[in-house]
Amino acid sequence: MDTNPVPPPTSDDRPSSTDTVLDLWFGAAVWCETTRVGTVCGFVCSALSPHLHEIYVRDDARPHDEHPVALRDIGDTDHHDVVVNLSADAVEASVCPTDTITIDDVDQMWWAEVESGTYDEWLLHPEPVRIPVVVPHLEHGDVLVRANTDIYVERHDVGRLAGLQVDRATGRVTAAIIDVGHRWHHRHVLVPAAAIDELSEQTVWVRGTRQQITHLPAPHDRDADDLVPPNRTT
Repeated sequence: MDTNPVPPPTSDDRPSSTDTVLDLWFGAAVWCETTRVGTVCGFVCSALSPHLHEIYVRDDARPHDEHPVALRDIGDTDHHDVVVNLSADAVEASVCPTDTITIDDVDQMWWAEVESGTYDEWLLHPEPVRIPVVVPHLEHGDVLVRANTDIYVERHDVGRLAGLQVDRATGRVTAAIIDVGHRWHHRHVLVPAAAIDELSEQTVWVRGTRQQITHLPAPHDRDADDLVPPNRTT
């Protein structure tokens, strides 16, 4: 694997997680000793009781390749960096499993000439088009959560998922890091896991109101265990 020209973190600026909590941010650089191997691009979690099993790392040299790294192999973390306790070769050798499924593209359109020959029109294809699609292979009950997953409260979009705080020992998701800003100004808040109603590949549903969510503290202002979950409104 090629070494990225970005210099590795020194002993003074290496990430320093607490002993119990991992700060995992999408887009954080992933380091194996002094070699940068990629960036965090996904989290594999159990859906019903959110627990993190592994992170997906997008390869710097081959952006189409993604590599799984188990929770037990994650060292220190912060907003910008994740140090893993593996060699670069070991990370490169691990490839995310996939399945190939076939779907019916019922919206496939085709250009047909009307019998009169005076004009053309779009017509619905008479037979569904069978299209093979490669998808991640996940264990039953697991979901792959990607960056910028929509966050909804009271049927309103309040932000995008920016990362997770995770208990190092158990993998339990203690909080979600949400970007409630806009395109030109990012502002992150920490939503406690007790306020997360549903975690899926497309959407994260949280309890409370838009005002409660947007006024939660920033990730480094306080620990997730000290947060009071927003109340569900009736």
